[in-house]
Amino acid sequence: MSDLEASSVTFKYAPNRRTIPKSDLCVIPSMPPWTGAATIEAGSRTKNYIGHTAESIARVENKGRAKTIARARTPNQSPANAFVLHLPSAHCPMRRPFLIRLALRWSWAFLILVGLGILGVFVVNLVDYIPYQRAMARVEHLDEKALRAITDVCALREKAGHQRLFGKDIPQEFSALKPVRVSFYPGCTDIALWEPNDFAYVFLRVSTRPKNQVIEAVDADYRRQHSRTLWERNPEFTKSVNPSNRIVTLAIMGMNSSQEWILQPDALLCINRSYSSWQADEISARVVITPGQLAEFQNAILSLGSDIRGHAFDPGGADGVTFNVSFRSGGQGDDDIILARTWREELRPLVNAIVRTAGNEDTANLQQCVAWVTNEDHQFPATDYPLARYRHRLSDLPLAWWRIWPRFIHPQDNESSIKP
Repeated sequence: MSDLEASSVTFKYAPNRRTIPKSDLCVIPSMPPWTGAATIEAGSRTKNYIGHTAESIARVENKGRAKTIARARTPNQSPANAFVLHLPSAHCPMRRPFLIRLALRWSWAFLILVGLGILGVFVVNLVDYIPYQRAMARVEHLDEKALRAITDVCALREKAGHQRLFGKDIPQEFSALKPVRVSFYPGCTDIALWEPNDFAYVFLRVSTRPKNQVIEAVDADYRRQHSRTLWERNPEFTKSVNPSNRIVTLAIMGMNSSQEWILQPDALLCINRSYSSWQADEISARVVITPGQLAEFQNAILSLGSDIRGHAFDPGGADGVTFNVSFRSGGQGDDDIILARTWREELRPLVNAIVRTAGNEDTANLQQCVAWVTNEDHQFPATDYPLARYRHRLSDLPLAWWRIWPRFIHPQDNESSIKP
């Protein structure tokens, strides 16, 4: 260690260990006593020490704590007086980017700002969520007696015709709900409990059709609408127009109504559904099918292959007829087929089987719709969408980055995010 007796020793920071290969570093646990002039170089910064030992220099450079000093070894051992003072990253300002050094220098201010930002987002979400939660709580507290009373009041008030009431004009019978608006229509009443804009609302939809009275809770959380039935006077009627045990369902949806052809193992049903509030759904045809007819339907279903199942075909626009084919007993399925204002010949065998089984009279609407979409004047290039992406595009609205609460109250909606 004769090089320690030199009159001048240069210590250099190692901002990164990779600047000197590990093989060229020899860790010296402790330095022998040494006194002389030393220079500490760190980039453009230079410090001169005179009359200090190596240990004392290390102590100064390391904020009062002595650290390991390593000597750089070169093949020819030159320069002999070159040492590397390896400082920990926490005490080496030359090793950190400017923004990190600034953040550490103002760590408390930085943490306070981050905390205030998180708190601000939380408070804004809380203020945004509380009115929604209170409106939903008023819905949850309604019992069967209260729901029946609401239906009776709506049926009576609707006789006066269409009305749209606010504030003090709202009937006292609805005071417990604290509604912001009540709209009476023939056969239907909407009782809005919370309605800040067109994308967020909570209301009760009361249907007073003669065959069945139904109360639904409808809510939207800035992203998607949800609805559920709270009460109905005649649930058997609902079951009759929404049969289970389906093999396939062909729905023809127009601007004002829809028609469903439902194939069951023993029968073919036709159900007409009106979008008007005063008209109830009705079964317009029921045909008992033979084993031979069932076999024809099954062959038609087999002709709908994977190239069309689970897809939606849409040329764009709004007017026209949409065909929806579902293979589930009830509700939507991942392998449904949607033809919006367009046509695919793969569907022709299923349509022909329905016409041959039910006859021309009952299938007149179906044949007219097929003729309309197959007309050359109505033929436009259609885009083929994966079904999940198509439904997501139609139903989900973009959510503001700071609005977090809808993701927690309806976690099932998060599963509908579409992968590319």
